[in-house]
Amino acid sequence: MSTINIVGLNALCRKTCSDTFLPMSSEQHIASAIAELGLSIHESRVSRLAHFVDLLLEYNKRTSLTALKTGEEVVRNLLADSLAASMAMGFDLSRECLDLGAGGGFPSIVLSIAFDGKAWVAVERNKRKAAYLKAVARSLAIERYTVMPSDLCQIAYSQEMTQRFHLVTIRGVRLDTKIIRAIKSVAAPGASIIRYGHGVDESLLRVYCGARCESQGEKSISAEAMGRRIRIEHDGYDEFGGDIEA
Repeated sequence: MSTINIVGLNALCRKTCSDTFLPMSSEQHIASAIAELGLSIHESRVSRLAHFVDLLLEYNKRTSLTALKTGEEVVRNLLADSLAASMAMGFDLSRECLDLGAGGGFPSIVLSIAFDGKAWVAVERNKRKAAYLKAVARSLAIERYTVMPSDLCQIAYSQEMTQRFHLVTIRGVRLDTKIIRAIKSVAAPGASIIRYGHGVDESLLRVYCGARCESQGEKSISAEAMGRRIRIEHDGYDEFGGDIEA
């Protein structure tokens, strides 16, 4: 079977749950979010995403990863906007990607499962969270996923890291001039940077787009998944960190 008919599955899930008075499973919530975002993801990948959500909730019982307690909350608040990164200009997994502040695995684990790509490096300085990421990547058989339990500022200027990554995602990291310079050091020429911001009912993905895509597409993209608004705002790459470094 090729790509799942997500809209049909979503309708079936809702009818089944309504008829039997059962709550929707994580897999059904993921299918719903995918349909609302207008994405196309193979059903086997949807199942693996649901397995990831289950693993997150299990590990969360002993390692503080998120304040969210249910699969529905995780999909609504974290997984849907992770998938939404694929809607941004400059989204390119064909070359190496960096997830800074990888924490619970959003977005890098999600994007590794949902889409084909070359490789991810997840930088997470919290040792327990880094150990969790390694365990989840092994459990889900995610290839080309490397976890670095390090502070980016301490490794960014090495020969191995300089100008290496064509996509950088940032989530849950407070930016200052030191971190911004480290990010710019590891970003390859023409790279794009996606920085996540969160409100109560809205996620904001601010995309600092490399030269190859600055003149393409809409400057602003709006979507909604499971009642949560998702906004994608595009700026030029040179705008990244300008307000902080000024």
